[in-house]
Amino acid sequence: MLAQFVIAVLYAIVFTAIIYRWRFFNLEGIKREWVVGVFVLKLIAGVALWWVYSYHYKGAEESDALRYYNDAIIIKQQWTENREVFWSLMFGEENESQQYQAVYDKLVGWYSGYRYGLTNDCRTIIRLNVIISFVSFGSQHVHWMFMAFMAFMGLTALFKAFQFVFLSKIKLLFFACFLLPTVVFWSAGLLKEGPTLLGLGFLFLGISRWMQDHKKWMSCVMILCSVALLVIVKEYVLFAMLPGIFFLIVLKISGKKWILIKFVATQLVCFIVAQNAHHFFIGGDFLYVLNKKRVDFENTSLIHNAKSTVLISESGSISEFVIHYPEAFALSYLRPFPWEVKSWMYALFAAENLIYALLISITIFFFKKPDPESWPLLLAALSFVLILAAIIGNCVPVLGSIVRYRVPGLPLLVLFCLACMNIEKLKRTNPFS
Repeated sequence: MLAQFVIAVLYAIVFTAIIYRWRFFNLEGIKREWVVGVFVLKLIAGVALWWVYSYHYKGAEESDALRYYNDAIIIKQQWTENREVFWSLMFGEENESQQYQAVYDKLVGWYSGYRYGLTNDCRTIIRLNVIISFVSFGSQHVHWMFMAFMAFMGLTALFKAFQFVFLSKIKLLFFACFLLPTVVFWSAGLLKEGPTLLGLGFLFLGISRWMQDHKKWMSCVMILCSVALLVIVKEYVLFAMLPGIFFLIVLKISGKKWILIKFVATQLVCFIVAQNAHHFFIGGDFLYVLNKKRVDFENTSLIHNAKSTVLISESGSISEFVIHYPEAFALSYLRPFPWEVKSWMYALFAAENLIYALLISITIFFFKKPDPESWPLLLAALSFVLILAAIIGNCVPVLGSIVRYRVPGLPLLVLFCLACMNIEKLKRTNPFS
């Protein structure tokens, strides 16, 4: 136990030193000490999240994080015991041997239910942890530190992608990317959020540089690598991003005239294609998959007696989907509401949600259209935020899960609000006059 603690401390020092020395983490307008400080904050959050999963949820049977870690250690043992079984599990090759089946039966998080034609992202995270296990010396803390570092890299990339939008208010961008409590907490653990933010952050950075004609070939490589990572980690995050990418491609080809009309048109085209996906996608169309996933979530919540379940209205048709969308958005980004508070954790999330509700309200009443260079990327971010809400809010009926799944959307929601908020007019407004 002492040895694992020492190893964890040494890795914490190494990661902190990398952030302090690597030029990639040199953020324009932000002191290096601030950058190191928010990473230390993330490490503290990682310890807190480890405690929650180890003691509050009480073990691997109820904890995604511990499932991934324990399954990875089981597979890692095959490196010395049976190399053939090891490679079969790492590369997804079926093996009919008794040794393979014996190991397969021990894996708790390896099978993640109905896929509807999507990749099994749980196995991706487990395999990633198998790789980390070769340098972790058996310390679970090292595993979540790697995940936290991935998340931090992704958020840094997101900062760099939007820094040209926030030249006069760079500290607000720093807040949006690094200091949102939900993002700090849930992206610091041994979960999918770390690799997801890594892929999403570099996807936006690649797109931002491609739009600005900055090292196009490097930007394309960055985009392709990010897409590949999101495909194997969280496909629905990539799906939520595709209409925004399509919109930017249309702008690149046709110019920025009539930008809002093009934005709405591309969103509608993508929705029509998604709703007819059953013609070329084995899993089915958009609304069909959402409703099937909703039923799966509801059944799982009943089996595990989830204490934070909520009722989601069925959106079996396009009209129902449109009518229920505000409800889905509120569920994704604004719940739990203050009157739904049942515990101290609920109270923390509800207090944070009030801040988001306030930001959205102020942005609506004090809206200021950004400059033409910033507007396309911000609209792509808005597209992602709205579509992610449509996905989460229509198929996840458990508040405890939603606060995790919304993590990729929160920084983009907040930075969009801050970029489109007329702060000068807000300062001149006296609410008590």
